[in-house]
Amino acid sequence: MGGVKDYYQQKRPPAQSLHRLIEMAEIADSERERTRRASRRAFAMAAVAAVLACAITFSGDLAGEQIPTTIVAQEIALSHEKDLALEFAGESYDELSERMQKLDFRPIAPTRVTEAASGRLLGGRYCSISGCIAAQLRLRSDDGRVHTLVQTRWSDDYDALLDRNVEVDGVRVTFWRERDVLFGLASND
Repeated sequence: MGGVKDYYQQKRPPAQSLHRLIEMAEIADSERERTRRASRRAFAMAAVAAVLACAITFSGDLAGEQIPTTIVAQEIALSHEKDLALEFAGESYDELSERMQKLDFRPIAPTRVTEAASGRLLGGRYCSISGCIAAQLRLRSDDGRVHTLVQTRWSDDYDALLDRNVEVDGVRVTFWRERDVLFGLASND
């Protein structure tokens, strides 16, 4: 067995083949590095584009301008239509306020009496309205219909929304303010 081992240990590839293999490895390394740099550059460009898009989108908000009613209504209607799973089950606004600790306000029971707003609270989840954190609460009215009640901290930028009803693809969104909270109630007509 020793003879076979000795035979193959003495065999070496030609020097030209070794140089060609080393060259190919260096080219492959160079290509990988070039690809990594291009990927990092593409990622950086995408990040800059995203930041610019956000800045342009929210520049009105940052400049103190009022947020367009239709945009907020569309966000709430979309949240209502998605019908995403609840993160927090509960039938008490106080209980949800305690559990939803990421909010910068306390969700409150609406005092404005409507059939939907007086419905049974099923629970809630986090969402956002115009880039601000919000609570998306699900209610069931006495007739069995499900409604979405979105609440977020009041800002003067929301003045244009007050006491408005907006129709978005068959979803009626009603806005009002109570204390320091903006309410947006979404219901299917």
